[in-house]
Amino acid sequence: MPEFSWGEAQNLRNLTPSAAELVASDGGLLLFRFGSLRMPQVYVVCNPMTGKWKCLPRIVQTTGRHSFIGIGTDSASNTYKVVISGNQSDASDLTTKVYGSSTDSWMGCDSALPHGSHQSGVVCNGNLYLVGKDPAKVVAFDFQLGVWTEIQPPIPDRIIRPYLFERHGQLMIVGGVDNIWTRTRLPNPESIGLWKLDQALKAWVEVERLPKLLCEEFRKWINFDSFRCIGQHDILYLTCTNHGRDVMAYDISNRTWKWLPESPRLVDYHGRPRWRPLPFEPSPFASL
Repeated sequence: MPEFSWGEAQNLRNLTPSAAELVASDGGLLLFRFGSLRMPQVYVVCNPMTGKWKCLPRIVQTTGRHSFIGIGTDSASNTYKVVISGNQSDASDLTTKVYGSSTDSWMGCDSALPHGSHQSGVVCNGNLYLVGKDPAKVVAFDFQLGVWTEIQPPIPDRIIRPYLFERHGQLMIVGGVDNIWTRTRLPNPESIGLWKLDQALKAWVEVERLPKLLCEEFRKWINFDSFRCIGQHDILYLTCTNHGRDVMAYDISNRTWKWLPESPRLVDYHGRPRWRPLPFEPSPFASL
């Protein structure tokens, strides 16, 4: 990663590299957050292929981390937008702000983030999608209109630990399948499945179950309570937040899988584990 020139960035003068947190990625760009619960957040966008980075203007905000952060790029105009919503210190604060690289400024949105905790977003066909919890649902942010909408239908109850990914322009879900799961019982998925959103039918349609041998092998080493999955093109990467150095890659097209080599032990400046899987496709053309 290119080094940040801390002294040249006024917004970063009181921060150190140990405060950096990778929070989102899209179109060859990485989005970092700096700060803590007691100070306003600072965001930095970086293209590691070009070695360039940009510190976004500070946001006029009280203390507290934002509940959701996402980034979406537009390859046609070579621009990007950063979306932030909510406040972890104030559940009633569901305000949404959007940074546009074309104007180099933040804009407020009248539309508020729907209630509930949310996972990292996935960009698909010009919208930013994320999974909301309690109950499980998919919400979308329209970059052009600046509004949040809840996608119908909701995620079926039998899908455990759902994760969104984009495959060839299609919004997909991967998650465990437990046909007898209830909210009073710990999940014990019998398999892992894939679903696609059928806009015409207004339904999540199951398209595949991962091979039984894969699921058995995966569950030997991974605790499903901390299951995590990301997808990129035809490859799914399955891992676990408890010991995230074990990653299984599954090729959807030919139904093959393998364990990846053990990943490096990534820690922060205090020696604490800092490991967050995010899809990333390098691009020397993504500008800041």
